[in-house]
Amino acid sequence: MSARERDPILSVRGLTTELRTESSRFHAVDAVSFDLFPGEVLGIVGESGCGKSMTALSILGLVPRPPGRIVAGEVWFEGRDLVRASERELQRVRGAKIAMIFQEPMSSLNPVFTIGEQIAETLRHHERLGRRAARERAVELLAKVGIPSPAERLDSYPHELSGGMRQRVMIAIALACNPKVLLADEPTTALDVTIQAQILDLLQRLQAELGMAVVIITHDLGIVAEFAHRVLVMYAGRVIEEGAVEAIFESPAHPYTRGLLASLPDLEGEIGRLSAIPGSVPQMGALGPGCRFAPRCGLVEPACLAADPPLARTGARAVACRRAALAAAPRERVA
Repeated sequence: MSARERDPILSVRGLTTELRTESSRFHAVDAVSFDLFPGEVLGIVGESGCGKSMTALSILGLVPRPPGRIVAGEVWFEGRDLVRASERELQRVRGAKIAMIFQEPMSSLNPVFTIGEQIAETLRHHERLGRRAARERAVELLAKVGIPSPAERLDSYPHELSGGMRQRVMIAIALACNPKVLLADEPTTALDVTIQAQILDLLQRLQAELGMAVVIITHDLGIVAEFAHRVLVMYAGRVIEEGAVEAIFESPAHPYTRGLLASLPDLEGEIGRLSAIPGSVPQMGALGPGCRFAPRCGLVEPACLAADPPLARTGARAVACRRAALAAAPRERVA
């Protein structure tokens, strides 16, 4: 039985998160919907500022207030809507059942506590382990994520570890309670290429071993191609394309997705100039009534400026574009 033949373990419906500034308010996450199935790896991709990380924070109720708040939508997990759950209920879910690896381990780890103390804190809070049992379990977790001499490293402080080691510690903390869902927010950011590959290999191995459902948030399409089963493409707070990784990579339907893929180097073809998407992601507080990608789109026409197209689903694919049929084509090398 495939993952999609079972009930989803996490269902997000119309999730909308508002941010306020002194001069405006806008939806950083705008009516985002998706299902995550047991054992599935879902990739969320897009440029910086498109709402990827804010979506993950919204799922766990971690949006800073102020300036943010969830204004609409539902997040269903184990028969409970997390959007309407109390803070006490959310604390039982965070870390224990839905864990998150944050972008920057150096800022996420507390610099004044040892690695062992920070892992043990999670175990003592959720698993009710005593000090000795929590320490022993922490050693096991460090060994599981590939940290050498784990018993000695337990008494190290974050600044005494390399970036790759700190990321492994973050993974150990996230996996401490064997969560059912793991949200990995840019888990390879600021790491060199060799360490990135090691961290991805580690996540793949642990995901297969523990059977977790994983949401991996990244701007790196190579990570999605290697790790994910299905992908959401986000732009300016919205999901603008969704589908199986193979389908998206072979025939991207949205001009934005096509532009992202065209910007990747072709390691097997002739060396040529990489394509680039003109312009930049629009300021969220200054969006017009039309398609959000219209100012950067090569297929734009007057009707595109009148209304933002809805996400239309056809089978397992979904795309928010009036001219998706023109954009969709087998991927070609852009010289």
